[in-house]
Amino acid sequence: LASPDTLAVNAGAYFAVVTVAAFGISLPALPAGATAFLGGLIAAAVVLGLSRAGAGPIRLVLAGSALTLALSGLSGTMLLLRSQQTTGLFAWGEGSLAQIGMQSIDRLTPVALVAFAGLMIMGRRLDILALGD
Repeated sequence: LASPDTLAVNAGAYFAVVTVAAFGISLPALPAGATAFLGGLIAAAVVLGLSRAGAGPIRLVLAGSALTLALSGLSGTMLLLRSQQTTGLFAWGEGSLAQIGMQSIDRLTPVALVAFAGLMIMGRRLDILALGD
């Protein structure tokens, strides 16, 4: 149950990118990928803050699901009301990579290689079965 969808990470990332595009906020030092990462991080922090009082997994999933619904609704509303500014973001939110060129892939390759190397180094400690429910 602890997926990025359930814990509002995906919805937070999408909401951040849609908000920046819809209102024309200029973040030259922060590309769309970093904006999405920051939005997902903030959403995860909000979910953890909302669920801390109960400290149970059920409360965590409920808080994440509620925030996912709220952020998805707000993102959809902004996409509809500001369709000129958010052209292409609906397809991006559904998983399309049509507007991404080779330049984006070239920038992502070093990051992916470093992440892969880190996972290979930590592989034995990241045993999924040892994590439990």
